[in-house]
Order: sequence, then C-alpha cells, then structure tokens
Amino acid sequence: MRRACALLFVLLMCVAGAAAPARQVQWQWSEAPSVRLGVRDKNDDLGGYEATFVVTSERTGKKWRTQVKVEGDNFGYVNFPEDFAAYDWATNATRFSWTCAVGGRVVVKGKFVLATTDELDSEGRRGKRRRG
Repeated sequence: MRRACALLFVLLMCVAGAAAPARQVQWQWSEAPSVRLGVRDKNDDLGGYEATFVVTSERTGKKWRTQVKVEGDNFGYVNFPEDFAAYDWATNATRFSWTCAVGGRVVVKGKFVLATTDELDSEGRRGKRRRG
C-alpha cells in the first residue's frame, strides 16, 4: 500500500510539473462586413436575363453598380462591396439602399446596414439620450 501511495504521489508531481505555466492570451480579430443580394425569376418566365444591381449610400448618394447574367430559374447573386469594387464604401456610409433592374425596370429593392461591431456600438451610444 505504501508503495502504491508513493507511486501515486510521484505521478501527481510529474503531472503538476508538466502543466504549462499560465499565460495571458492576447486576441486579435478581423471583421469583413458584406451583404449578399439576389434576384430570381421563380417560374423561369424569361428563360434567362441580365440583372443590374445598384447600391446607393444613404448619406452621400454615391452609387455602385454591377451586373450578373442569370440562367433559368436560378438566383443571380452579387456580394457588396466585393462584386461592386466598392473599396471606398466605409467612407461613404454604413446605411445603404439597393435596387435590381431587369430590362431597365426595377424588379426588387431594399435597404441594409453594413458596419463593423465598433461602428455599430458607437452608433448606439450616439443615439442614446441622457435624462436630466
């Protein structure tokens, strides 16, 4: 029994000695905000089409445009800002409106917000009023 206890003690000491010393971990992170826009001719009435997407900054009015060819009843997807080459989107706004036109006629439209966590947090703080 003594031998078993001594062996157990030695094993515990080895395990305790082998444990890595505690370190403070420093984390980095990355955010790449983007939005996926899509349109679909659900019943394939057109037999394919070209869709023109336009994204507009609500603050500055700047517009970015891209086109996609769609076959059959598939969705035609684009990603903002990547597919629009909108490298300057962040300097223009975080709120955007968008349209999709087929044959010169707007068939869908919408709005979205594109921001990093820090931008959303600071926007929330600006919107709060103090009670006095």
